[in-house]
Amino acid sequence: MRLKWLTNFNTLLLVTVCIALGATLWWSQRALERPYQLMERYLGLSQQFQNQAARNIQAYLGSGDALRHAAAMEANQQLQAALAEWPGELADKLRPSLDNLQAFTGCHCSTPPCTSVACRWPGTSWSAAAARSWPTKWSASCN
Repeated sequence: MRLKWLTNFNTLLLVTVCIALGATLWWSQRALERPYQLMERYLGLSQQFQNQAARNIQAYLGSGDALRHAAAMEANQQLQAALAEWPGELADKLRPSLDNLQAFTGCHCSTPPCTSVACRWPGTSWSAAAARSWPTKWSASCN
C-alpha cells in the first residue's frame, strides 16, 4: 500500500514539475519576444521617418516646393501620433527630437505657399489647390 501511494505521489510531483517548467518556458518565451517586437516597431518608425519626413524635408530644402514642406510636416505629425503607442520612457526620449524637427521645419515665412494648418499665412485660408497654383520655387526669407 505504501509503495503504491509513494508511486502515485512521485508521479504527481513529476507532473507538477513538468507543468511548472512548461509555464516557465512559455512565460520566458513571451518575455523574450517583447524586445524583438519593440525593435521591429522602432525600425518601422525609423523607416517611416526616413521615407516620409527626411526625404520630403531634403526635397523641400532643395527646391522650395511647398507640397514637400506640407508632406514633411504631415509626416512629422504622424510620427508624433505613432509615439503615443510607445512605452512612455522611450517615447519621452524621442519626442524632444521630433519637437525640434517640427520647430525647424515649421513655417516662419512671411510669404505663402504653406499648406499646413499650423503654417497658414496670416489673414488667409490656404488650401492645397491654392498652394499648387503658387510657384513652387520662391525666394522668401524666413524669419
